Amino acid sequence: MKRVLAFFFLALSCLSSVAQQLSWEVVKVNKQQKFTKTVPPANYSGIAHIHGNLYAVVDDKSPRDGFYLFAIDIDSVNGRVLRAERLDFRGNEHPNRDAEGIAFDPESQHIYISGERDNHVLEYTIDGQRTGQRLSIPQFFRSARPNAGLESLTYDAHNHTFWTTTELPLPADSLLTHRLQRFNSQMQPDLTVYYRMDEPEKRRRGRSHVHGISELLSVGPDSLLVLERELFVPKQKIGARVINKLYLVSMGVQGYKRLESEMSSANTDSLSEDNLTPLTNKGIAAHLTEKRLLCRWQTRMNLTRRSLANYEAMCLGPRLKDGSQVILLMADSQNRFKGLLRDWFRTIIVR
Repeated sequence: MKRVLAFFFLALSCLSSVAQQLSWEVVKVNKQQKFTKTVPPANYSGIAHIHGNLYAVVDDKSPRDGFYLFAIDIDSVNGRVLRAERLDFRGNEHPNRDAEGIAFDPESQHIYISGERDNHVLEYTIDGQRTGQRLSIPQFFRSARPNAGLESLTYDAHNHTFWTTTELPLPADSLLTHRLQRFNSQMQPDLTVYYRMDEPEKRRRGRSHVHGISELLSVGPDSLLVLERELFVPKQKIGARVINKLYLVSMGVQGYKRLESEMSSANTDSLSEDNLTPLTNKGIAAHLTEKRLLCRWQTRMNLTRRSLANYEAMCLGPRLKDGSQVILLMADSQNRFKGLLRDWFRTIIVR
């Protein structure tokens, strides 16, 4: 009887935790900050919390495969970054794979890094050495557009699962539909969720217009943050802006609709290599049915303002004294491009 009651209260606690996370509201979006004296210019594209004030950060153009350790101190009352300092590099003899996403498993003490060049997710020791293990990436990701492959990576410590997705939709999918891919504790794909982005806000032609997903972040059992990012650069560059939308989505049974009827009727042997679908992975395909906007912000580049920031890195920071949760973001400055961009940090406080 005691065992049954213990299980009941544990299940109730888990449900309460999920409900709390799904009801998150933004308390404050802090102004972005820079630390030019202690954070050298680079191409920072992913961040993961290790422990205390230590974080692992990947640079997609670092000379070697691996990651940097950062010391980041955050004010326990208002959530602003007090100090950010780049420490040592932990890597191996292999060349950089265009590292974009990074995740940390606190139980195994292993680091995982997604490479946009090879579209693989490899496992590393805390010293930056490859273990030889990797996630079993579904074949349909082979068709990812150049420089628009596996951009995001996050680890769900509650369910011992990983999530990743590409920066831009796959060629076989619509322009607004991404495939969010989950992997189980054996590093095998077990769920593909079709996620539909918002329509782009900018319709004008310019030098560059990139509309996709820059990061995913697990925030609890079957709950993800999705960062939709729209970068628009006009021909004259003045007037460039980045529009960011942070969504909270549920991957539980209420959050998506399984496509089991399609799986039972599909003839997977007839599918070609050029148009592979999640049905060939012996997993489950699903459509996302709900997403909730937490906040929207934009940064600009004009004659009077140089706040343009391309946020590609996101992780959970500490909890504040009042119990609020810090979400920490870091921008990719393209090595402080022509002296115009900065390696910005930003924190978002949710409760």
